[in-house]
Amino acid sequence: NQTTELQAPELLSHSATAEAMNTRGLNHLSAGRNDLAESDFKSAIALDSSFAAPWSNLVNCQRDMGKSDEAVDTAQAAISRGIESADLYNNYGSTLFGLGQFEFALNAFKKALIINPSHSVAQLNILKSYFCLKQPFNAIDYAGKIQLPERIETALLLAIIGVTYKNGNDSLFAICIHKLL
Repeated sequence: NQTTELQAPELLSHSATAEAMNTRGLNHLSAGRNDLAESDFKSAIALDSSFAAPWSNLVNCQRDMGKSDEAVDTAQAAISRGIESADLYNNYGSTLFGLGQFEFALNAFKKALIINPSHSVAQLNILKSYFCLKQPFNAIDYAGKIQLPERIETALLLAIIGVTYKNGNDSLFAICIHKLL
């Protein structure tokens, strides 16, 4: 029982230190010091590997540094450890998207929405994925199911109109025009 009592403050200390390292990493990231941010996120994970935020932030940081393969490995390591975070899955999907793996990215964005159905960035990334997968009907259908700011919905429809007009898809062109009006 004394052992348990002695370990509890140490665990709190590790958790608090991990949070501080993650916050410092975010500060470095916003200042463009990605190498320092990466180091802080790794330190936070080493202190508390169950803390989701530094995993997600590390994926984001590595992707921004051009280390997409490392970012994918980091995301997969977090997922294999049971980390459930909408931000982690969204950042994982964004990394896969950047690698041109649109179908896998779409699945990651959908997983982010299972965890947090109101994750607006993942919602927009799903639309972007459908568009890149050349599935405009799915994009239109999905756009109708989520609450998009009017300017984004309009931009999406205009983009689809441009592509469908160029490719001669008259039925899709008509649907987009109808939704826009």
